[in-house]
Order: sequence, then C-alpha cells, then structure tokens
Amino acid sequence: MKKSTRGISRRQFLVSAGAALAGAAIACGQEEQPGAPTAAPTGAQPAATSTLTPLPSITRPITANDFTPEQRNVVETIVVLANFAGRPERVLDLRPHWHKIFGTEDPLTQLNGYYQVNFYGQLELQPVSTPEVGEKGYVEVELPGLPQDYAFGWLIGLESDEIDSVDPAAVRRLILEVMARVLEHDPALGYQDRFILMVLNASGAEYGRGAAGFLPTTGVDPLYELFVGDLAEGEAEAFADETHFRVVDGARVVGLIDSTGYTFDDYFRDRQAHVAADQFIRGMACFSRDAPLSCASHDVLHGLRRQSAYANPPEGRVRALNCLYNLPLQSLWLVGTPEHGPFDRSVNCSPYIGWWDPMGDHLHPTMPRDFFCGHPHGMCAFSKLRMGLIPARCVASVDADDVTLRLAPLSAPTLPAAGSDAEAIVARVPLLPGNDTVAHIYLLLEYRCRFGGPEGRYPDNFTIDPDDVFGDKIFDPGYDAANPANSHYVNPPTVFVPDEGVLVYLVNERMPELPAIPYSEWYNFVLALLNPAGNEQREDLNQAALDAGESITVDFANLYADRGLPIRITVAVTERTAAYAAVRITRER
Repeated sequence: MKKSTRGISRRQFLVSAGAALAGAAIACGQEEQPGAPTAAPTGAQPAATSTLTPLPSITRPITANDFTPEQRNVVETIVVLANFAGRPERVLDLRPHWHKIFGTEDPLTQLNGYYQVNFYGQLELQPVSTPEVGEKGYVEVELPGLPQDYAFGWLIGLESDEIDSVDPAAVRRLILEVMARVLEHDPALGYQDRFILMVLNASGAEYGRGAAGFLPTTGVDPLYELFVGDLAEGEAEAFADETHFRVVDGARVVGLIDSTGYTFDDYFRDRQAHVAADQFIRGMACFSRDAPLSCASHDVLHGLRRQSAYANPPEGRVRALNCLYNLPLQSLWLVGTPEHGPFDRSVNCSPYIGWWDPMGDHLHPTMPRDFFCGHPHGMCAFSKLRMGLIPARCVASVDADDVTLRLAPLSAPTLPAAGSDAEAIVARVPLLPGNDTVAHIYLLLEYRCRFGGPEGRYPDNFTIDPDDVFGDKIFDPGYDAANPANSHYVNPPTVFVPDEGVLVYLVNERMPELPAIPYSEWYNFVLALLNPAGNEQREDLNQAALDAGESITVDFANLYADRGLPIRITVAVTERTAAYAAVRITRER
C-alpha cells in the first residue's frame, strides 16, 4: 500500500485536530469530576414521552445471535470500564450516563431508545446485573500505562510515519489486556453470546479514535472471535503466546481467533475436549469517554447479530451489518489538505448512500462533548433487513414484470398491522427472478418520510447546525459563498431527510466489506443509493427521494456491460401520502 505524507505532525493531529472518526471519533473532551451518585443504575432516566407501542409479553434471551421479528429480543450486555494506572487522578463514573446506553424514552439521546424505534420495539439491550458485576452495574478494571500505549490507528491508504494505519496487533493487545482483567475481577461471570460494551477512561485523541466495533469485524487482518475457557492442569504453557492469548490465574484462558494468525483450525487442535464448554462472546465495541452517540449507534450494531448464527462453536461467523461508507475517503477527510486543513468538508466520504444511514456516515460533533452526547440519524432498509427484524410479511418480492404496491413508511416506530393495505415496508426487486447467476444483484425500495411531523423526536428528520460538526463548512460542496444563508450543505446536510419519498438502492451482496483499494466504480459497492438526477451526480445524495409523479429507470445493460443483462427496471411513484407511497415497478427484458 503506497504511503503519502502530509504536512502535519502526530501531535498536531491528535491534539489540535481531535475529532470523530468513521465508526471512531478522535476526540479530546472535558474531564468529568468525581463525586457522582452512588446509587446503582436503574435503567432509563426520563427524557421524553415514550412513542413505542408495547409489544406482547413474549420475550426470550438470545442464545445464538439470532433475532425473531414481532417479539422483544433481549441482548444481554456487559459494560466494562477500563481505567489507566498512568492516569490515577482521572475519575469516570458511568452511572450518571447509564440512561444514555439503556434508556428507552428518547430515540435521539439514548442508544436503547434509538434501537427500539429503528427496530420497531423488537430489540433491547439489557445490562447484565449479577453479584459478580457489583453494585455499580459494570465491571471496572485498570490497565497499566497510559491511554496512548494502546493506540491502534485508523487511516486507510494515507498512513505515514506520523499518522498510523490500523494495527491489528495493537487491537488484539487492548482486547486481551482488558478481558484478562475482567476474568480476574469476576471469575464467575458468564460470557456466552453476551455483548461487551467497553468504555476507556480516555479521550479519543489519546488512543487514536473514539469508537470501534471490535468483534466480530472484517478488514485489515480481521478478528472473528473471542473465547473464554477453562484450562486443565499443565495446559497453560500451550497458550503462552500473548499475541493471541492471556492465561489468568493458571486456570482460565481468553483467546482471539482470526483468519490469518491463530485460526479455527489451530483452536480446534488446541482445545480438543474443551471446545464444547468454551464461551464465545457475541461482540464487542469500544468507546472513549467523549464518544458521541452517533458513533455508538454505528459501532454497537457491528456486533449485535452474526451471519451463520448457529455454528457451534461459531466457526466463521461474521457480522451481519457492515460499514457502508468509503474508508479511504474517510481517511482523506480526516487528514485533509494544506488548503482546507484536517476534516475537509469538501470530501464526500460516502458516495454510495450519503447520510441516509449511520452505517454509511455519522456525525462528528465538535468539542467540548460528553459521553454518548449528540444524536444519530435513521437507518435504511438494508441495515434493518440485515438485523433480521423485518418480518417476511413486510417484505415485498417483485417477481412479476409489472407490479404496483404500497409501501408503508420505513421510519414509523411500529410495524404495519398484519393484513393492512400497506403492509410492506421494503420491496426487493431481483433483476431476473429465479436466476441464481445474478441473484446477488437487486434493487431495494423503501419509503422514507418525516414521521411524527417536523418536531417529532424520531431519528430521521432532525436538523443540525453545520457549525456543530468538525470541518470548515465553507469547503462543503453546497456552501454558497455569495449568499451563505442559501447554502445547501452536503457533508453533513442541514436536515437529514431534506426530501420525502421513495428511495431506490442498488445492492450487490457479493462485494466484500472492504473491496480492493482503491475502490472500484460506485455501483460495485455493496449498497448504493441511486440518484434521480443521474448516476454521475454522486456528490449530493440528499435529494434522492422520488416524489409522486417521479420515476427512475435503471439500465443494467449499461451498469454491468460484461454480464449480458439487457434489463431495464423502472420505479415510478404514482401516489404519496403520510400513510403510504404507491409504487409501480416494471421490468423490461
């Protein structure tokens, strides 16, 4: 990978340009003061009137990383706070922030509330509360050294001697150091299929980013699984390599299995009879003390559900929900240019879906900021489908060559009633129904609108001051130098749903999460939002919604000229109301 240098020192980069990274915020926030309340967390603190319709009382814990629609699915979550011996004066008490993680009243300020609204009341993060966890409600450990000792980088394609790329060895070290101390602190705590939310008592600038979805992940030397198991007498020596293992008290082992270092073949060889008793966590996300909620909404999703959920032990399970932005462009935005400085707002980080989903891009709020502050924006149909929480009755499969259907608003907080006139919230349009050769390429349709009115507290429609995010707004492609009041901002948009209507996505399921760098044409990415203004208009996808009377025709013979696809699909919106959008889909062969 070619390196390019920039006129910025590592100190300047981390100190003066601390900010949010994609799925990761480089940040330098204010220190919290000691003296927080001593009461144990009790869940949510009221922030707004609940908008969720209670589901029936059918509940169950998730034991195989799967989800079942139309019931409440509970993900047991262990919260870990990691302090640093080199910063003994720094105090962080998570209890005053507990409602920001587990509260359910406000989808714009609470992670759990955000997931409940986006997943129609069917998903709930639930803190593990056991005697082993303790009265605070979370596990507290201490790492030796300073936060900077655990920096693991982020940049893709622009790294230099002063600005780091991702270092998988540093990621492994942080995970193993923390988990070894968790095992020491709470030897009886169970981990099987639980999610671990790790908070570092450090600013994002100190360790290189503010958030990360650690496990499972893909990308640079991917880490797939973390296991915890018991050791028989004399077995500790077999796990002495601290690159992938930590042995605790000579009786327990925590280990990382990845695709290139310590593989599943090695694991099965070494664990033998212990395989069936080993525990595998569901996933892990890591946050700084000043990580914004927009990053949390992104990174926690990476580990909540797995594909290949029923493998036991979970060989080859990968995260269901992947990043939907361009990682090299995120690096370019972060590093910036001599003309624009770091956090260059002229860089379009997500030429695929713009700002229609936090997996495609998310906010990078300016300083000062607090733990899980700010707000995320709403999810697209692709992300919701990947999570497995849209029931089959709400997914229309367009197999005929001329179909008219009604789509209910994707952004409503509850699913449409069974048998209703507009029961579908997603339409899947295959190129050639029944043709397995191109089954991985299809169109995905959704109806996005401002649910609840302009003042409704829903993640789709809030406004944002362009001065509240990193980067100088005058370099935004939509900035109007002659009349700034008329600016139509792009990175990020002032309103996250500037238009209402039907969105048409192009899906290519066979694209890997990180295609070969440099990225290929936009239509070869896993998810691309089609622009009614023309597919050459990739700089501004904020006006991509089709209104009543508008249509778009996708010519696959031009998009995929080498595949012999003389197919044109037209999507036309014939009617649009607050309750539904009527859509006609025609396929020409």
